[in-house]
Amino acid sequence: TSIGQAEESKKKLLTCQKTSCDKSYFYVQILTRDILLIAELSGKLKICEKRKLTVNDISVDMSCIIYYIKDYYRATIISSNGYAVKCIDYEYIVQDININDLYCLPEDEIFFSVPLAKKCRVYGVDYENHEKALNDFKSIPSKEYMSIIIENEDADCLQVTLVGENNGIFNEKLFIARIRQSGIVQL
Repeated sequence: TSIGQAEESKKKLLTCQKTSCDKSYFYVQILTRDILLIAELSGKLKICEKRKLTVNDISVDMSCIIYYIKDYYRATIISSNGYAVKCIDYEYIVQDININDLYCLPEDEIFFSVPLAKKCRVYGVDYENHEKALNDFKSIPSKEYMSIIIENEDADCLQVTLVGENNGIFNEKLFIARIRQSGIVQL
């Protein structure tokens, strides 16, 4: 149908960078949209006036700045026991943070923009094969570049097709593996 063709023509191949993976999702930053914002945020985090947090300031779910591996990141405190934070633009967790590396997040509007790591699932893949996809995804080095096509998008998650070298579709590989496993078709 013409509506289906119009939807297909809207889909774009996007270059992105892997940031992290958890038990249900993987996270990417879309280069054309997010990398400029990451650079801008990083620069502002380095030069903004910082006030160290004290034990009395800290609470779970509080936004803050963390100094980690010689750089500053936006973060959310996820545990005040041993100070664990989630770096919201990369979606990775840093544990056992020294309180001297935690700072109050300034009231500047840019610091309260939405997190830049996009939560993703592999499009069109059942639960069992999605777990396999996540395990394969975990083997990709952090900050590795890849290509995706956004197939479906809602407020919580992007459902994407992963496109590999030579434009191979990662999702199709998982679908064929599922068919082989079930014995429906011998390829």
